[in-house]
Amino acid sequence: MPIRVNVIGLPSQKARLCALLFAAALLVTGCGGAETSGAEHQESATPGEGSPANENGSLRTTVYFMTQDRSAPLGVRRTLTRRPHVTTARLALEKLIVGPTAAERRRGLTTAIPAETKIRSLTIELRARGSQAFADLSGLPSAEESNALLKVRVMTQVARTLIGLSDIEGVRLRVDGRAWGLWDLEGNIRDDPIDYDRLRGFFHICAAKPGTEAVPGDCFTALP
Repeated sequence: MPIRVNVIGLPSQKARLCALLFAAALLVTGCGGAETSGAEHQESATPGEGSPANENGSLRTTVYFMTQDRSAPLGVRRTLTRRPHVTTARLALEKLIVGPTAAERRRGLTTAIPAETKIRSLTIELRARGSQAFADLSGLPSAEESNALLKVRVMTQVARTLIGLSDIEGVRLRVDGRAWGLWDLEGNIRDDPIDYDRLRGFFHICAAKPGTEAVPGDCFTALP
């Protein structure tokens, strides 16, 4: 069941308490939480990805940016040019990190991912029923310094861009090698996979309107 949270951006103690409640609600709704087993494998071209989509060796995919008010993700098409031993997922993540074009920004498209963000690595854990990606970035605030609204926006952009490519079903997001998830009830940063079950829980996540503690202001929903 989708949940509503209208609490981000409150004074520090209240913000941490509400963030913990938000994380607990996600866990109760069954969004992710299970740890995976097995070794991580450095990305390589998976079966079926070595054949070019057209004569020029390029293919089309969708990457997800943000609407002007950042209330929802918006998919745009991108052309990916094949490179030896590089997965489609890596190519798509590179396009996402670059951000919207100047023309797209003039039309109101934006992104929650800072301009200084870089890809440290993208590894894929091969599994029999759908693989899991480990996206390690730099240039984002640490997990402890980031608020929940920023996290769910960035998580959504990365996960919606990567899921379905290179047989990926879920994404674990890391910054400078450390887990970049939401908080558990004890205030620890979780390292849960971001899949479509979890994205369904990112429903009407809001910061409080300035000067208030309960009136929704800046809001975001990950899925239609």
